[in-house]
Amino acid sequence: MSDSIGLVGYGSMMGEGSFQKPYSDDTNWRIDEEVRDVVREQYALTQELLRTHKDKIQALGDALLENETMNLPMIIDILGARPYGMSESLSQYLDELNLRKE
Repeated sequence: MSDSIGLVGYGSMMGEGSFQKPYSDDTNWRIDEEVRDVVREQYALTQELLRTHKDKIQALGDALLENETMNLPMIIDILGARPYGMSESLSQYLDELNLRKE
């Protein structure tokens, strides 16, 4: 799914047990290039995330060395709330843990 390749699932064109690809070598090269571009882009984004949150990652690593195991509330204390929220069941679990603490 890209602008240069289009919205075609090339893998689904091959029959089961087929040893021959249903597209040209040029199309194969373009698919490989698109995949490489996606991997490069995601690698760069991952590096940026790691740089941005280096202090949190270090704190999490230090806590793991100190505690050996950690539960979700401990991780949330270090990393903060999830940027896109949590599922309802996970929120209920955390609420239950907090009630048990009190």
